[in-house]
Amino acid sequence: DQLQLVPEGTHIQSISLDELFPGFDFSEIFCSSCEFRSELRNAIREDIFDSTPAYSGMSEKARKMLLLPDSSLQGSWNCKQFVQGSSDDENGENSKLRMKQTSAVLSNYLGEEAPTGDEFMEKIGSLCGSKPSTHWIDIVGIVDRKIPHSWHQDTGRSPNGDTRTVLLGFPKDDNYDGCGVFSHAIKLKYERLAKE
Repeated sequence: DQLQLVPEGTHIQSISLDELFPGFDFSEIFCSSCEFRSELRNAIREDIFDSTPAYSGMSEKARKMLLLPDSSLQGSWNCKQFVQGSSDDENGENSKLRMKQTSAVLSNYLGEEAPTGDEFMEKIGSLCGSKPSTHWIDIVGIVDRKIPHSWHQDTGRSPNGDTRTVLLGFPKDDNYDGCGVFSHAIKLKYERLAKE
């Protein structure tokens, strides 16, 4: 195995929602509205749950448990694999959107010209690189319990050498400034890529 030096300034990068979606004051609304963050997170979770084949056929009781806000959930952020073709229904709405509830939340808070939920997920997912795994997970800490340390590490697989882990953090309070989900990032001097 060969180790590669990690280039300075590349171990963690920040990109604002305004850079990804200009013209909507997205960052300001996301930062200052707990209601928006909560509705957005819940809509993303429900849209992914409802369109993930592994969850189909589950009882309503299991669905409710898995969608509780303190439950972690996983699936894929890739909307194109779930939606083939595109057409408008009788109301002019795109019936082929995967992220319908997410689209409604974005439109409600950002206006009629807001990105669809599919565009939102695909744009953030595009930051993952040219051959992403498309794996999405909403990781939730233990509510009302202080955890001294949490760790996240990915596989190290990087097809084309440009694969990234993309994180979208939801602040716990409006206009929050303090220790949180992305407070500490440890820069590795060398990285070892997993074999394909």
